[in-house]
Amino acid sequence: MTLNLMLTSRDAVYLSGDFRVVALDRQAPMPDSYDTQKLIPVIRHEWSALVAYMGIQSAPPLIADMGQWLAEQIDALSPDAPFNALSTRLLGLNRWLGSIHGDRRVAISVVGFRDRRPFMTLLSNFLDLQGRVIAAGPQLHAYSRTPTQPEVRSAGTRGPDVFERVRLVRMMQANASRGVVPRMIRQAVAEINASVARRSNGSISEACVSGFLLRSGAAAIGGHGIPEHAACFPNWLQRDLERGGITGFASLQPLDRVTPVQWRGTTARVVSDTTQRTHHLANAGTPLLDGLTRPGGAPTWTVTEAGGTRMLSITLGGGAS
Repeated sequence: MTLNLMLTSRDAVYLSGDFRVVALDRQAPMPDSYDTQKLIPVIRHEWSALVAYMGIQSAPPLIADMGQWLAEQIDALSPDAPFNALSTRLLGLNRWLGSIHGDRRVAISVVGFRDRRPFMTLLSNFLDLQGRVIAAGPQLHAYSRTPTQPEVRSAGTRGPDVFERVRLVRMMQANASRGVVPRMIRQAVAEINASVARRSNGSISEACVSGFLLRSGAAAIGGHGIPEHAACFPNWLQRDLERGGITGFASLQPLDRVTPVQWRGTTARVVSDTTQRTHHLANAGTPLLDGLTRPGGAPTWTVTEAGGTRMLSITLGGGAS
């Protein structure tokens, strides 16, 4: 299973997801894959959201990869898609959920802003926003809130204790969108995820990914605790780079000494009514371009050195991510 932490306040929302996958036949954790798409950003003209999930990772032949299915549903939303189109797409899971035999628990956590107001939505067949658990049914049900005060909710095999929840609520009350506070809250979320993981008997990984969205339109998402040279390149990132005209990267090292490209994080901000995204990658060579002209302009990038690691920051000009 996994753990999703959902935090909402008037000016900022946060979401996290870990990387653990458990083999149901053996009830044993599988090696963590940092390419697993457990948290996906969605930025559209009239609303923005972060989407994460827990539960079924695959159920062949009905679904090969849950993260990939989620990403495909999000990709199908046009830049001007209405807000309710997201839930409509995600509830499409009901077409085959009832056909799964065995453990079919699933919960999709969504936080974001609509008309500059925060929202929190949980789509699940076994869990509600109060944490009440029932036998996993054949259909997802939607539970939504538009919080007016800071709130912390969780979906997972284990959750934060009362002291961890109070810690997060107090941080959210201290202006969750100003200065270094968003970075501090994300770090606290990562620390609490790791703490819950150590109490979870292996069902949650200590490494996780977290992100925030601000009412102003700014956003950031990135990993915590991922081994420095592990591969980490989720498909939603690859598709965004391809839409921006980047097809790959030049090699940095001899082929027998290649270090995998590792995504470290993404930031976004609204510039002249478009969304500008900057992806931060380690161990990546010069971007390879497809040569096509796009309305948002060509991608730009900078190269820096951090602790002996080459860092590539790629900025894509506009449009939906």
